[in-house]
Amino acid sequence: MLMPPFELHHPGSVQEAADLAASLMEKGEAFDWVAGGTDVLPNYKWRINPKPHVISLAGIDEAHRLSSTEIGCMVPLASLTESNGVHSLLVEAAAKVASSLVRKSAT
Repeated sequence: MLMPPFELHHPGSVQEAADLAASLMEKGEAFDWVAGGTDVLPNYKWRINPKPHVISLAGIDEAHRLSSTEIGCMVPLASLTESNGVHSLLVEAAAKVASSLVRKSAT
């Protein structure tokens, strides 16, 4: 199944992503954010609420950060482990989401 056409944007920083989103909103253009893509991209394939612009967060270094106090939006659920300093309640919750295969790419 072919996806509908959209422009994929690759900002390199949080500021660039925010500026791009602000510019699109100012122009009245709809967009989606994509991190792991386990929800957005399948929905687009099924033509469920596609937008003309998609802003990928994959190229933003801060989005990949993981510490005991910070979980970036690009951190896969499978990385949320106690050995990575994540609180045990979050580890337990992340382990209950989808299958282990999906958790490796879902963010």
